[in-house]
Amino acid sequence: MFPDNLSFKTLCISNLRRNKVSLFSGLNNLEDITISPDFSAICGYTQDELEGVFSGWIDDDVDLAEVKNWYNGYNWLGQEVYNPFDILLYLKQRDFRNFWFKTGTLAFLIKLLRTALVPLNR
Repeated sequence: MFPDNLSFKTLCISNLRRNKVSLFSGLNNLEDITISPDFSAICGYTQDELEGVFSGWIDDDVDLAEVKNWYNGYNWLGQEVYNPFDILLYLKQRDFRNFWFKTGTLAFLIKLLRTALVPLNR
């Protein structure tokens, strides 16, 4: 439904942060850019991206001031960005809601672990 060139931004904001695996793991060489001003716009949509890339989905019925009020404001010591998950759902459903609320729980993971084929110790 949406441009493929922005899929990476949606993926960035959707992934769970992972711990380093072991002393000899290549994951120990990663740099945490979570709050780096140089990468502040990598995990969200800027105002220009919203109005440019999604112009085909933004018509006269979309109140950009209200969209900004609801979904803009993420800031990692740099440029403010829109939450990509919320923007995609808003543009699809055209309804202002707290979409992020459903993303804050690990219930799906708990359910998956409970139904795992390998028994887990408590």
